[in-house]
Amino acid sequence: MAATPADVKEYPNEYMFIIDVPGLKSGQLKVQVEDDNTLVVSGERTREKEKDAGVKYIRMERRLGKYLKKFVLPENANTEKISAVSRWGVDCDCEEEATSRELET
Repeated sequence: MAATPADVKEYPNEYMFIIDVPGLKSGQLKVQVEDDNTLVVSGERTREKEKDAGVKYIRMERRLGKYLKKFVLPENANTEKISAVSRWGVDCDCEEEATSRELET
């Protein structure tokens, strides 16, 4: 499983999770809540199939495989207001903050 770097920003009324998932389109990402308080972002990048016969890779440095990142949300987080936006292969998930300021990655 590839390392999935993430930044977390805290705003007065929400958290923003910025997750690097280069090469994945928004349709290839899954955003869900597990156990009522864990935000899970996952996806998988597979090797592209070559359209032309006889084409071979000379070098492959981009990671292939599964991406997974979990965040434990505050107990009083409103999981009904979670939204996700994908920009340039970076997934941004915003979670409205209740009163708690605790967040673990």
